[in-house]
Amino acid sequence: MSTATLNKNISRSRAIITSFFNVFNFSIEEASSEFSKEMENNTIQSFNNVMYKKE
Repeated sequence: MSTATLNKNISRSRAIITSFFNVFNFSIEEASSEFSKEMENNTIQSFNNVMYKKE
C-alpha cells in the first residue's frame, strides 16, 4: 500500500470519527438542555405550589 493511499485512508477515517463525535456531542447537548428545561419547569411549579397554595 502506497503512502498516498495510506494517507487518504487515514484522513477518511479521521473525518468519519470526527463527524460521529460531532453528532454524539450534539445529542448530549440536546438531551441536557431538554433535561434542564424540564428541571426548571418542575422547580417553578413546585415554588408556585408552595407560595400560592390555596387554603
